[in-house]
Amino acid sequence: MREPTYLWKPGPPPKTKEEREAAARKYNLIPEDYECYPEDQGLGDYPKLPYASMDSKDPYEPWDHYYDRRNYGEPLHIQWELITSEVHDPNREYFKPWSSILKWFLGSILVFGSAVFADIYFDLHINSRKKPKQWPGPEKVHYTFEPAE
Repeated sequence: MREPTYLWKPGPPPKTKEEREAAARKYNLIPEDYECYPEDQGLGDYPKLPYASMDSKDPYEPWDHYYDRRNYGEPLHIQWELITSEVHDPNREYFKPWSSILKWFLGSILVFGSAVFADIYFDLHINSRKKPKQWPGPEKVHYTFEPAE
């Protein structure tokens, strides 16, 4: 038979040392590592865990559930669904500063623009061989291809 879901809810915040030790045992933590959220947040005795994503955990540790990088009975962070490996890593820099973006954009425009300018100004013909003109001139015979009689 399944455990009723009302047992999953956190209890009231611990007031005494015995309640604190009982709450630490409930979440499989040692009493020295157990710290709960402030009472005004309404999270009860749920433990305050470090904000570390799955990607920042050791990949070589023998995890019980390797994909989530967690062991059986390990409590989840209160915002666990926000720091999963496919959503967010708080230790990763996602956005570059605008100065870096502008530097790369203007640098690429400068490099490609100078290549085009050098090709045109110095007549380098980078992408083609120099070919004679195909238009008829006074020294060449011009064929008109009139229909046969």
